Amino acid sequence: MQKITPGTIGLLFLYGIPLVWWVLVQPEENPFSGITVTRTIAKLSAIAAMVSFAVAPLLSVRMSLTDRLFRGLDKAVKVHKRIGVASVLLGALHPVTLTVFVMEGQGGAFSSVWAPTRLVVLLGLGALFGSVIVVAMTRVKKMRHQNWMRIHRLLGWFLLFIIGHLLVSRGDVYYSDGLYAYLLGLSTLGFASFVYTSVLGRWLIPKYQYEIVEANSVNDSVVELVVKPIGPRMHYLPGQYAYVQLEGELTDGEAHPFSFATSDDGPYIRFGIKALGDFTSKLRSVTAGTRVYLRGPFGGFHSASIKATTQIWIAGGVGITPFLSMARSLSKEHNGKIILLYGCKDLDDAVFLHELKEIANIRKDVFEVYAAFENINGYVDVAKVAATAHDFVEAEYLVCGPPAMMTSIKKALIKNGVGIHQIHIEEFSY
Repeated sequence: MQKITPGTIGLLFLYGIPLVWWVLVQPEENPFSGITVTRTIAKLSAIAAMVSFAVAPLLSVRMSLTDRLFRGLDKAVKVHKRIGVASVLLGALHPVTLTVFVMEGQGGAFSSVWAPTRLVVLLGLGALFGSVIVVAMTRVKKMRHQNWMRIHRLLGWFLLFIIGHLLVSRGDVYYSDGLYAYLLGLSTLGFASFVYTSVLGRWLIPKYQYEIVEANSVNDSVVELVVKPIGPRMHYLPGQYAYVQLEGELTDGEAHPFSFATSDDGPYIRFGIKALGDFTSKLRSVTAGTRVYLRGPFGGFHSASIKATTQIWIAGGVGITPFLSMARSLSKEHNGKIILLYGCKDLDDAVFLHELKEIANIRKDVFEVYAAFENINGYVDVAKVAATAHDFVEAEYLVCGPPAMMTSIKKALIKNGVGIHQIHIEEFSY
């Protein structure tokens, strides 16, 4: 079960309005009876696919509004991925069910639906097969991030095929000028957002300008970037993150999400980053003075708004970074209890543990730190949580780490009586 956000409710309306509208204006007395139901499925799947193609680029625009509506951009990205897959499946369902209706319900020929000589068919097939190929290519796990981004951006251009298909097929599908205008407007807005983000974003999207002060190797796989502002500095809540883009030959030119590791009490910002790909593996070679562009802040993953008496923070690996920011930001007025369980492979993997222990020693009245080492006392699990907090069922949880760990912890907590709204997950993979 997923938490319902204002963004989710908004999407339900974006999908529901045109689907209900079409059912109300279509000419059949009963569109869900006999062979007519295949025609209905064909039309409704076409409308839903168009909405999906239009909404997907809207969700990829990294705006503070999207961040607030979905309680974090990471949640919006998760929905974006699902909608991308849905657009392809719905787009494929449309011609298949339409073919069944034409051949069985009207005695027509297969070629009457799939003939590429008709402009409406050519545009529809271009959008469908093009998106299928692109989506399939983006599923290649070992592809370099920069190449993945370039291929992914091709999906935005296929919206032109969708808009063209919509214009040509107007009279055959929509039966209403209002419905037609709705779909055309939404598709145009989706394409405009794609152009704004992926084509003109380098020049139009506002960013904070920083520069590298130093890049420190914390261990063999983690580097800490320290940056300072050139001009106005970014303000943020502890636990949030920014999209970071570096200049220079060593970088890929893309913006990557990294959590702040500092409190927002000075000009310098620190990021703790693990080498997980081409870009992050090169960061330890970045030199002082390299220009950095920050966009944000984003994310609803922070403890500032949690009112529970007990908070339990669960971190895995470099997922400790947002908790480091929160721990450094603990105010003297904080009265609740905070327990941090930090899961690592071994002591070398426990980056920043010493600093967290120092904070716990200073704020021992409110902050406790427990480390779990995979090769000594096993993974962080509910049993370890229960051992550190007697009221663990009533506590609020913040969890950040590898996806498998977060999924396992979430399921185990719910199974043991913790409510879904008490669990806050950072969805981006670390």
